[in-house]
Amino acid sequence: MPSAHVCEDPRLRKAIGWALRQHALTEPAWVVEFVDRHTQRLAGQGRLSRAFG
Repeated sequence: MPSAHVCEDPRLRKAIGWALRQHALTEPAWVVEFVDRHTQRLAGQGRLSRAFG
């Protein structure tokens, strides 16, 4: 993802969310750190950090 670009395609955002959710089953700390570092890029995915934080 380009650094200043916000993910606007809802299908891509959904896929990213599912991938992060699945990965959080085995490495939740990594997912929380990733989401925290990329909050601006992952607009719409911020709920993940609260779910696993």
